[in-house]
Amino acid sequence: MARKSTLVLFLFLVGLIGYFLISYPAVPASAPAPAPNGVFTFVVLGDVKVVAGKPQRLSSVVLTRLIAQINKEKPQLVFFVGDGPMNGGPIQNMYAYRAYLSQLNVPWYPVIGNHELYHGAAADGKKGDGEQNFKQVFSDKLGDVCYYSVDYRQTRFVVLNTAAMEEDIGSETLYPGGPQWQWLNNEISSAHRKGQLTFVLDHIPAVMPVNSSYTYGWHDADAAAEFAKLMSKYAVKAVFSGHVHAFRDLPLEGVDYIISGGAGAELTLPADKGGFYHYVRGRIDGRKFSYDVVPLEDTLGLPEK
Repeated sequence: MARKSTLVLFLFLVGLIGYFLISYPAVPASAPAPAPNGVFTFVVLGDVKVVAGKPQRLSSVVLTRLIAQINKEKPQLVFFVGDGPMNGGPIQNMYAYRAYLSQLNVPWYPVIGNHELYHGAAADGKKGDGEQNFKQVFSDKLGDVCYYSVDYRQTRFVVLNTAAMEEDIGSETLYPGGPQWQWLNNEISSAHRKGQLTFVLDHIPAVMPVNSSYTYGWHDADAAAEFAKLMSKYAVKAVFSGHVHAFRDLPLEGVDYIISGGAGAELTLPADKGGFYHYVRGRIDGRKFSYDVVPLEDTLGLPEK
């Protein structure tokens, strides 16, 4: 009788375990780690200009140290807002850039910049542009185009391709009525209807903070103005960009425009104007969004260039 009871108990436990394995699939390995109490953080940084085979360059050393600092913080997501490699071709530069991002211990997402487009998609980097190299190296992050969105909890992050907004390169420009613009409108309007917090990430900023005012950063100022109107219309919380090698921010019509271009490339402003190595840390607490700029802590022994 005791043996029969033991067998029945054993079969019951096996069945119960099997039920939970079938009913509750495992979280994919690439999914962001859950944050406690509904609060989560994300990090944005950009502009380093990695050169393959030269880890001793100032830019590479700065990026390595920033990544180590970010890993200690353990955010849920990291976005790199462009100009990862010095040039998009030869493709080895793009792979070297990816190798640095792969040192992050959390899910990360790349934004294409103008330097990703330079010097060609050919193996020798002498023709075409690097857009195809970007798509090849980051194929697991992208679809058929270099813009995409990421949903995490009740937040949507919309990644754009503004890499060609200063010059005639690349194939995926952003302009009113164009394919990427229509996609952007759909992404942020649907997020707005669902009540999601929305953030936009790109490289070349449409709105360029200058002291307490701003200018438009695209060669088509009218398109930049329309972009700003679209951000306000759908209550986008913040637009993060790179391209300017410094930290700048400006609230405009309900939207925070934030530039984070201090991941290792040569700084273009004095320190008191935002010219220091850094990343930006965003914090979501329910419906509340806040952010702060985090300087590189370990600055001892940095190479000159």
